[in-house]
Amino acid sequence: MGIYYEIHGEGYPLVLMNGIMMNTASWKEHINILKKYFKVIVYDMRDQGRSIKMKKNYNIDIHADDLYKFLNYLNLDKVNLLGLSYGGQVAEIFAIKYPEKINKLILSNTTYKVDKFLVSIGKSWNVAARLYDGEKFFDLALPFIYSKDFYNNNFDWLQNRKKLFKKLLTKDWFDAFIRLSSSNLTFDVTNELSKIKKKLY
Repeated sequence: MGIYYEIHGEGYPLVLMNGIMMNTASWKEHINILKKYFKVIVYDMRDQGRSIKMKKNYNIDIHADDLYKFLNYLNLDKVNLLGLSYGGQVAEIFAIKYPEKINKLILSNTTYKVDKFLVSIGKSWNVAARLYDGEKFFDLALPFIYSKDFYNNNFDWLQNRKKLFKKLLTKDWFDAFIRLSSSNLTFDVTNELSKIKKKLY
């Protein structure tokens, strides 16, 4: 499959699903706490982190099918699933297609539909990504992600993040990000939400 993953701790399996700009390393602080109570599974979707990079565009649904195959590979019948943002959208698709695999579903900062406003944000991210400059990408794309209060109260931390973007983001990362960002422009599960029978948190 070409999917990079890590498993931490023991107990009932809890799968953490990345936001669009995340990878397994993004969950470090969460893992340190959650592994005391769960078997925490983190993985990079296609075009994220250390997982396989694609050659052409695709639809976000592909990640839900990957997750199904991945859980079968790990011999896991059911899991708790926590999806953040883009990962939450994938989790919704997964819950609709493969409800038998989910014990509890946790959705954070996600949506059931990419509306015109979110499409416009996604397109602006892609414009910024095509500059292939981590610092410019940070300045143009990141203000959409953080709240005004967070930005004002953590400005020095954010400036350090910008330096990391400048240092670490490569052309391959930007090209992968553009494919990810383009994959959900038509995402809409409005008419299928009623199929999700699991308790939401």
